[in-house]
Amino acid sequence: MPTGDAALRDPSLTAAEDGWATGVAVARRLTPSPVLAIRGCPEWKDKIATPAFQQYYRGATGLGELHEQLVGDGNRIFDRYRD
Repeated sequence: MPTGDAALRDPSLTAAEDGWATGVAVARRLTPSPVLAIRGCPEWKDKIATPAFQQYYRGATGLGELHEQLVGDGNRIFDRYRD
C-alpha cells in the first residue's frame, strides 16, 4: 500500500477494478498510535513483538507462549524505562 501523499493521489489507486479504493480511503485517516510514544516501545517491538509474532504465525509457538513473550518479556523491557 503506497503511503506517500503523492502516491495516495494517484488515480489508479481509486479504480474499482484494482480493489485499492477502500484501503486508500482508510489510509488517509490513519494516525500513529499513542502507544508508540511510550518509552521502550520501539525496543519491545523490535526485540520481542516482531520475533514472537513471526514464530507464532510460523506455527513454532502457541498462543500461551506468544502471550508470555509479549507480556512477560515485554515487561522486562518496560521496567528498565520506568522512573
